[in-house]
Amino acid sequence: MEKIRYFPWESLIDILLNYVDIGIHIVDKDGVTLFYNKANSKLEGLNEDEVIGKNILDIFPSLTYETSTLLEVLKTQEPILNKLQVFLTYKAKEVTTLNYTFPLFYRGELIGAIELSRDITEVKKLSEKIIELKSKNLEQKENKILKRNWDDFKTNDENLKKKIKEIERFKNLITPILIIGESGVGKRLLAEIIHFTSDRKNKEFLYQDCDNFEESILEEAIFSLIKISDGSTLYIANIDKMPLRLQDKLTYFLESNEFNFRLITSIENLPIFSINSGNLKKELFFLISKIEVMINPLRERKEDIVLLLNYYLEELEKKYNLNKSYDENFKDFLLSYTFPGNVRELFYIIEYSYLNSKNSKITTNDLPNSIYFKEFDLSKETSEFEKKIIKETLYLTNFNISKAGKILKIPRQTLQYKIKKYGIEERRVKK
Repeated sequence: MEKIRYFPWESLIDILLNYVDIGIHIVDKDGVTLFYNKANSKLEGLNEDEVIGKNILDIFPSLTYETSTLLEVLKTQEPILNKLQVFLTYKAKEVTTLNYTFPLFYRGELIGAIELSRDITEVKKLSEKIIELKSKNLEQKENKILKRNWDDFKTNDENLKKKIKEIERFKNLITPILIIGESGVGKRLLAEIIHFTSDRKNKEFLYQDCDNFEESILEEAIFSLIKISDGSTLYIANIDKMPLRLQDKLTYFLESNEFNFRLITSIENLPIFSINSGNLKKELFFLISKIEVMINPLRERKEDIVLLLNYYLEELEKKYNLNKSYDENFKDFLLSYTFPGNVRELFYIIEYSYLNSKNSKITTNDLPNSIYFKEFDLSKETSEFEKKIIKETLYLTNFNISKAGKILKIPRQTLQYKIKKYGIEERRVKK
């Protein structure tokens, strides 16, 4: 077979540059545009011939040498990553982009810069609208303060009851609280109870989840909430899913002590695992965990299942008035179930069964099919569990193979084999 002696690289590069959905803008060392792709044209409403050969300040009159990321990179010769930029186009259209900007060198000399931009205008508008609604929420609810009390957190677990009693003593302090527990155990409920039973109850309960948010949008959301949080409570959920750069910014802000709000945060894993896995900065952890409370998963609080079952059934009766109860088999099933979704899943099962039961007694025949007939791959589940335990032990020991092997009671060689088998990434925390 004859080898290909020539490959049309120029055509391929042209396709890559012009048909990706990311804007690409290249300027020379004087800020004059050399390349401007179709995605940028669509984003900014400009044709290529309106941009090529023109200085960036002529194209975007609202920008300056200080606010233009391309010009800043030309000046500093250092890349700028994940930068939010708001500007007016040549046709007076306001655009918000998330930019990654890099200097271009040839034989050690600066020859220009390239910027990759993603349009987040609509996302930013949505974020601003959410912040606006949150800021107005207190006025709208002036006479509708949410009624919460400490009895709202239902538990028979003596250790948890003791810890909640301790927290009750600190409800009026500004001291940060960290709530630890899996998804669905009631972390937000506890945060609301702390707020609405404190002397801050007439102020806003502000909430922000860090999961699945673009870093720049999350940063804007959190610091916008901080601006309106005077005298309020700010609850930040899944703080270990906050990007590390933003964790540094929040750490710096908290160290300043120039704020007047109660900070409550939550994570789903034990702090040692979040820190050793590189998801939570130690410096931030020290600031947010002056008071800690651990809510164990429902599978470890079997004494709470019947308590919650009876409580929620009473609530459903008040709502629907169908006069239903449950049989022993239904109760036994709940006591034997592992509840990966915790209390949230328990309430779903109870309400589904209550509404779908055709008789006055709720039975196991009324359970959701997704639970009762769930397929179970024992081999896969066993492997996943083993991987999880090994991973957590390695992070707990700061990836010390010998220590981890002793804890797991397996030879060092076996542990090394399993690390490779499961593709566990080595992560160490500097002491």
